[in-house]
Amino acid sequence: FHVMEEENQCTMTYMYPAFVFVNRTSPSSVPSSSHFPQPLPSLSPTKRAYLLAKYSLLLSFDFRVPPWKSFARTVASNIKGVDSPQKALELLYHGRVSFPPDTFLRAPLVGNPILFIHGNAASYKQIRSITSQTMMDGGQLDFWALDFSGEFSVCSGDIIMDQVLFLHDAVEFLRDLYEKREREKGSKEMEGKWEKEGGRKATASKRIPIKLLTHSMGGIVARVYMSTELYVPGSIDIVLSLAPPNLRSPVYVESSLAAIYRLLGRRGREGERGRESVAVD
Repeated sequence: FHVMEEENQCTMTYMYPAFVFVNRTSPSSVPSSSHFPQPLPSLSPTKRAYLLAKYSLLLSFDFRVPPWKSFARTVASNIKGVDSPQKALELLYHGRVSFPPDTFLRAPLVGNPILFIHGNAASYKQIRSITSQTMMDGGQLDFWALDFSGEFSVCSGDIIMDQVLFLHDAVEFLRDLYEKREREKGSKEMEGKWEKEGGRKATASKRIPIKLLTHSMGGIVARVYMSTELYVPGSIDIVLSLAPPNLRSPVYVESSLAAIYRLLGRRGREGERGRESVAVD
């Protein structure tokens, strides 16, 4: 038979992503909530270690953007046990390295963080194309992501609960990080002015809200988080959810999952809690 060749009319996109994980030793404390179907567990040292071993927070960027290219080379040069610069950059590409929080104070962040939450049995690497295209188009966003290790959150309310706790910790960490950057930036700008007054005054810093980008069950994790007392009003200013199963779970394996949807239904009837939410099917 005869095959007609058709010209490709699509605009192709190419990605050169890098992932740098945050190496933390202790997440923020988490209060209990009376709004969750069952009380939120306190974060004992054992629980903290468990969450940090299971989940991760990471920064995503594109190698081609000049400031980030320089940052990638600086970070890669600090990877222990790797002599080849090319090998170090490959480790960044595959997301196999982590650095202490202070490393990210030196990153060329623009001060507008957005946090990606993937869905059931998925990967943080789904953020690659959005990160690359936005950065190459000059978008003023800092892309962060959570890694839930491909867990089957659709099957267990307990898994969703763990992810909610870690999401809370990640949001508070990011707000602290950006607040510290703003404070250090303000201190440098005001140093000369304050020194002539005989001392240095504390810098007035602001708490930057976080944007959430979610996919599938990641949207449910975000909604549960914002339906509990963990959520601080104003800490999240917009939630963009891609294909969230808002009405019902695709499967009901255990009762805790049904309890979560009852909670979300009750919260939906009571009204939203201080943020804008957009769902895209």
